[in-house]
Order: sequence, then C-alpha cells, then structure tokens
Amino acid sequence: MFKLALSPTYTWPVALEVAAEEGGKRQTLTFHGKFLRLPQERIDEIIKTGLPDLDLCKEVFVGWSGPVFDEDFVFSEVNRDKLLGIAGMRTAVALAWMDSLPQASRKN
Repeated sequence: MFKLALSPTYTWPVALEVAAEEGGKRQTLTFHGKFLRLPQERIDEIIKTGLPDLDLCKEVFVGWSGPVFDEDFVFSEVNRDKLLGIAGMRTAVALAWMDSLPQASRKN
C-alpha cells in the first residue's frame, strides 16, 4: 500500500572513497545522510538546470545519522559546510541524493 503522507525527510547512505592512510590503497567512508523529500516539480528544475553540487547539497542535505567523524559532530550549517569542504564529499552527497530518487523522478 502506498502512503500519501510521507515524512518530509529520509536517510540514505553516502559513500566517499578516499586514499587510505598507508599502502597506496583506498578506503570507503560511509554515513547516512538526511535528505529533504522534494516535490517532483523541484526535482525536475534541479535536473533541468544542472544545479551545482554545493547548491544542491545546501538545499537537500539537512543532517546525518551514525558516526561521521571520530568525534561528536552534530549537524549544523557550519558543520555541514565543514563536511562538504572535504574533497569529493559534495559529489558523494549529490550522487547519494540522486541515487535515492525513484527512477521515474530521474527520467528527464
């Protein structure tokens, strides 16, 4: 059964591949990002205009759950911007959001 009154936010896994500390290998860092559930009209606008990753993240990325850093790192706009300042993180968050959309939403 489909539920019409969906929550305004949801979580989705975000993964960023980074160089490991040693050994010339890569490791994947993951956490669950919290995203706004946008109406289809806004999703269409974002896809049509090709909104830059940073602007997209600031609009849809509204929190996280689970460990993000090895220290207590609560969500705030300042901490979100610190997280998005890590090389590749903006793209990882934007790709996670795109991956979370129903396939029919991404058709444009």
